[in-house]
Amino acid sequence: MAATYTIKNLRTVEDSAPKFGFADIQEARFAFDPLEASDTGLSLYTLKPDCRQPFGHRHEQAEEVYVVLRGSGP
Repeated sequence: MAATYTIKNLRTVEDSAPKFGFADIQEARFAFDPLEASDTGLSLYTLKPDCRQPFGHRHEQAEEVYVVLRGSGP
């Protein structure tokens, strides 16, 4: 059986931050639909200098992994 997969440059995924009012703080690119995922989410956040993520959230039955490429976490 041949493997099927999708290759996507996350920087080409729509930036959703402007439509939620966060354009002055960050870029937020949600790749679930572009990757045609069924159970896995993948997001790319780029915070602007001297800005913090404006809110937190949690899931009852999911885990999240964060990779910080530059800067620091809380």
